[in-house]
Amino acid sequence: MQKTRELWVDYTKVFACILVVIGHLLQGLNKANIEWNENLYNYINNFIYVFHMPLFMCLSGYLYEKYTKIGSWKEYFKFIKKKLINLGVPYFIFYIAFVLINMLFASSVNSPRGIDDILNILTNPMPPFWFLYALFFIFLIIPLLEKLLKNSTYVILILAIILHIGNIFVETGIYAIDIVCEYLVYFYLGAIISKKLQAKEFSTNYTIILGILFVALTLGYCYLKINSILNESILDVLKFILAIYGTFISIAIFRKLTVYLKNNYIINKIAKNTFPIYLMHTIFSAGMGIVLLKIGITNFYIHVILGLVLGIIGPIIVAEILKITRYGNIMLYPIKTVNEIKKEKVDRQIG
Repeated sequence: MQKTRELWVDYTKVFACILVVIGHLLQGLNKANIEWNENLYNYINNFIYVFHMPLFMCLSGYLYEKYTKIGSWKEYFKFIKKKLINLGVPYFIFYIAFVLINMLFASSVNSPRGIDDILNILTNPMPPFWFLYALFFIFLIIPLLEKLLKNSTYVILILAIILHIGNIFVETGIYAIDIVCEYLVYFYLGAIISKKLQAKEFSTNYTIILGILFVALTLGYCYLKINSILNESILDVLKFILAIYGTFISIAIFRKLTVYLKNNYIINKIAKNTFPIYLMHTIFSAGMGIVLLKIGITNFYIHVILGLVLGIIGPIIVAEILKITRYGNIMLYPIKTVNEIKKEKVDRQIG
C-alpha cells in the first residue's frame, strides 16, 4: 500500500529512540564507574525501561496494520521475504560490525564481546539488535494468528496478554519464543490503535493529567523495584500494566505536540533517521566515552551530553554518507535501495 507519513508516529519514534540512547548511555557510564548519584540512576533507568521498547513495538504494530494487507499464502510469503531482507541485512551487518569493533577495543570497553556473540546471532541476540530479531518473528507469526483466528481482534489480544503474563511466570528458555511472548501484545495493541482508536483523542488537559499520573505511578513502581518490596513476578505484572499505560499516553501526547514539532528541523532530521540511530548509537556513544576517559575527563555531565549528541549525530552522518554512495544505503534499506537503482536504470534506458 502507498505510504503517507503520519507525523505523530515519527515524533513518537523520536521520543522512544532518544530514550533508547539515554538508557544505553547511562548503563554504560554506570558500568564504567563514572561517579554520579546511584539512586537517581536506578530511578531513571528503571523508568525508561518500563515503556520505551513496548512503545517502539506498538508503533511497529500500528504501521503493520495500516500498510499491510495479506490475503493469500503467496502474499504472506512475499511479505515474509521482504521482512527477512529489510530486517535481516541491517541486523547481520551492524550486529557483526558492533562485535568486531568491540573486540578491536576490548581493553577499553565495559562489556567485551567476542566470537560467542556472533555464534549466538541466530539464537540469543545482544542489545540493541534483539529488537529486529523479535520484530521479524512477530511479523512471521501475526498474519498466521489473524488467519487462524479470522481476524478476531479481541481474541488475538487476549491470547497475546495470556502469553505475556504466562511468560512472566514460566519462561521456555528459547529466546525467540520468550521474546515473542513478551512483546507480541504491544505490537498487537498498535494494530488495534490503527483499527479502532485512530479517530479518538484526549483533550489537552486530560492528556496532561494522565501524563502526570503515569509519571507518579511509574516512580512508585521504581521505588518498589529498587527496594525489592514485592516479588519479581508481581513487579513484572505491574510493569506490564504501566508499559501499556505509558505507550498510550506517549502516543496521546505526541499527537498533541505534532503541530508544534512539524516545522522543527532538528526533530524532523532525527525522525527520518531513527532506524540508523537505533542501530549505531552505541558505537558512537561508547566511542565518545572511551575518548573522554583516555584524555582524563570523568565528569558525568560532559559524558552524558557529548555521548547523547554523538549517539544521535554520528548515525545520521553515516546514514547520509551511505545514501549518497549509490549501493551503500543497501546496508540500511536494502529493498528500497535496490528498487531505486533498478528505477534509475530503467529511466536511463528510456531516456
